[in-house]
Amino acid sequence: IVWGSNVAYYITLASSINMVLMIIGLVFLVIGLVIPAKAILGSEASKE
Repeated sequence: IVWGSNVAYYITLASSINMVLMIIGLVFLVIGLVIPAKAILGSEASKE
């Protein structure tokens, strides 16, 4: 019983860590896309 609950605990812990890593990855992806887009838009706006 204890062993089973430990396994469930580790699975829950691992999945929550994976969720956090996915969110962090998405945030970095968005930042990586937004910064060049802002630079392009900013340079085009400054040309005008």
